[in-house]
Amino acid sequence: MAEKEGLLSAIDFTKYLLTLAGGAIAFVIQPTFYSNNGFIKVLSVAALILLTICVISGLAIFSRGSVMLSEKTYSLSDPRIRGWGIINIVSFGLAFIILAIAIGVGIFSKH
Repeated sequence: MAEKEGLLSAIDFTKYLLTLAGGAIAFVIQPTFYSNNGFIKVLSVAALILLTICVISGLAIFSRGSVMLSEKTYSLSDPRIRGWGIINIVSFGLAFIILAIAIGVGIFSKH
């Protein structure tokens, strides 16, 4: 029973990351965010690429997790869950750091 709960928790965590990544994408694509600052534009594109990777990997996790639940195989060490999970978390974390830098640059570059 604990393995099933672990898989369900992993799927729930992935849902949260997908929600946060979607919100961050909506934030990044606003022209008012990157305005006329070339450095912020570069950071925004990098963050957008990483967030897209996060969303794609999250969908792969969600899809595989649903199949595993239907098959009643709950192993979190499944390579399709573990591999995509690492990609999901790392891409989200890097995008978050890049966005924080972009926001900091935007804050300190305005007059």
